[in-house]
Amino acid sequence: MSSFPSIVSYRKEEDYCAFCPKMCRFSCPVSEAEGRETVTPWGKVSIVRFVREGAIPLDGEAAALFYKCVDCRRCQNFCVHDNDVSAILTAARRQAVAHGVAPPEITAYLQDSAEGFRVRSPALLERLRALAPPEAFRSEADTLFLPGCAAIKYRPDLIGQTLSLFERLGVEGITLLDGLPQCGGYPLYAAGDATQYTETAEERNRALAPYATIVSACPACTGLIGEEMPQHRVVPLVSFLLPHVERYFAEHPPSRRGAFMYHDSCFLGRGLGCYEEPRKLLALAGIEVVEFPQNRNEAECCGAGGLLPLTAPETARKIARHRLRHAGMGESQGVVTACASCSHAFAKVEEDVPILDLVTLLLAAISPPSPQ
Repeated sequence: MSSFPSIVSYRKEEDYCAFCPKMCRFSCPVSEAEGRETVTPWGKVSIVRFVREGAIPLDGEAAALFYKCVDCRRCQNFCVHDNDVSAILTAARRQAVAHGVAPPEITAYLQDSAEGFRVRSPALLERLRALAPPEAFRSEADTLFLPGCAAIKYRPDLIGQTLSLFERLGVEGITLLDGLPQCGGYPLYAAGDATQYTETAEERNRALAPYATIVSACPACTGLIGEEMPQHRVVPLVSFLLPHVERYFAEHPPSRRGAFMYHDSCFLGRGLGCYEEPRKLLALAGIEVVEFPQNRNEAECCGAGGLLPLTAPETARKIARHRLRHAGMGESQGVVTACASCSHAFAKVEEDVPILDLVTLLLAAISPPSPQ
């Protein structure tokens, strides 16, 4: 009997990967960072296939390879068969958790998912209340803004900046969530804990149900919420901001504000297809976009996804450093991204190149409203 009853639907994809001559090996940030055949997309999917067929046991050694993935889907972009390696490995992670063989870092994280600033922690709400004024929590609003746990934990400055940006743009009828969960659940999803993720998603869906529009600053959770709440309008922050920023600069032509390299977040780009919105926002604000050699659907990863910073922190740091090797090209004054996880990952490994969030640059370009 198969050890992987939940991934039977991926058998064809596993076979394609296993018998492919590793055409996508160059695209995987983990295999490039570690330099091992075992952690190429071919190697990881082959291990899944061997376990499913009973050729090797589902043990800690095999399970560790399931977590050697940043969930960036870059290999899928270059695959002629469009194989979703991330989906295969996520299904495999669920089996690892269910069988008690997940890496110890994952097991510890899941045991304490309500502690610190983790997914189900009340501390996220407490910090959000400390960062935002009481009037940011409006019971009558029909649009909800979710900053996400990465912003609350790692980039708390972005909370006030985004709220100030809403005010300067004249955005009305939008509120923060005065309750739990503050995280959409991606870390639990990536960990492979189907039980905790389902419970959190149900709590999340109940909390978000009253709002017609949900604006999410976390690209990873935007995708999950959008898939599971199709009756709601779920939009990434950049898409929500674009029409407001267009209206503002139609009345207030910008001055030139320098040049920055724009990094495409994997989840915002390949995950949600938002390539042009961030670039349009920067251009509207008078900022020249300097492109990385690998950009849009071919963009390299920052190393923050898939819980890789938890299970393989040095590999995650190598991936971030590798992405930033081109930083400072041309007249670029720094690197800008529209994902708090990306900016945090870059800031941890780069001290000489300014790492900025798109919201920060927009706020600097938009004047405060005139006093009435």
